[in-house]
Amino acid sequence: MANADTPQTAWRVLIVDASRNRFTKLLQSLEEAKISVDYLSASEDDITGKAAVLKPDIVIINLFLNGKSTLPIITQLKQTLKDRGTKIIVITAHNSTNNIRESVRAGADDFVLEPIDPQLMLQRIRYQLQDREFYNPEELNKRAPAPEPSGLQEGFQLVYNSLRVLSEVTDHHEALTTVLAQVAELAASNRVNLIEGDLETSQGLVAATSDDPLLKDLKIDLEKYPEVREVLLNSNIVYIKDISQNPLTKGIQEQVKSIKITSLLVFPIRHRNQTLGSLNVRLPGESTTTDRYLKTFYMVALALGPKLAARKLLRRHTAAAKAPGPSVASTPASSE
Repeated sequence: MANADTPQTAWRVLIVDASRNRFTKLLQSLEEAKISVDYLSASEDDITGKAAVLKPDIVIINLFLNGKSTLPIITQLKQTLKDRGTKIIVITAHNSTNNIRESVRAGADDFVLEPIDPQLMLQRIRYQLQDREFYNPEELNKRAPAPEPSGLQEGFQLVYNSLRVLSEVTDHHEALTTVLAQVAELAASNRVNLIEGDLETSQGLVAATSDDPLLKDLKIDLEKYPEVREVLLNSNIVYIKDISQNPLTKGIQEQVKSIKITSLLVFPIRHRNQTLGSLNVRLPGESTTTDRYLKTFYMVALALGPKLAARKLLRRHTAAAKAPGPSVASTPASSE
């Protein structure tokens, strides 16, 4: 349990693992951030019941405890702590698509690889507890207000133009850039970008931006973009009202100093039931743009899916074509 001298705050973190010693640096970082911490050993009985008494805001749990999967425990924790809105962060040294998929299905909100970076984990905790809204695309009709007549006309025109460009322009990058520029104009955004992401490698690639062609194919570390990870994990639309509260933006403030950003909308880019990346719309302020064009931007995101998939496939084929073939010396000798 938490030490009596541990500073008490509104935030409470519960760590469930086989060894507390592995979290020494993280515990120190949490204490310095004045976040209360509790610890439960993997050997304890009724972890879910004890967690219900502690009422944590965040549960950090290893995917495997005592050689067994904790997926059933994660599901129980999510159900038991549902009313409190507790977030669950899974940690593991085994990063695979299957582990990620099963953890999310069980109720995990994030997935962190070992060895644990204390500052990164602290940032993830803050991100999970900040003010955000999630939109399930299937529930947009219920959650988003109907657009005003003028907004409907403008939104319809954007979708029409996007579909036309994506079907007629053969150059993938030109088509994507053109569509993003149209989204930026309607949203009054100073940057809209398209990120291709792979959770298994934690690597991302800037497919296109509305304003800077030099950013094309820029590699990014998805560990530093939790909003993109969120979309890739859950395929929900993420709306961050005040991006200045996102702790992970501190490291890139110098690079984006000239770009005035207040809020952020992130849409999943899907193709054949797979989330390939995200459409990121940076907004200069919290305005009616968010609600009015929520469905419109999501429809554009859906339209971008096949083009992003084609771009990814083309890049693969190009890389394969450039790869050297087997040398003569390495060719197996004929048995004849």
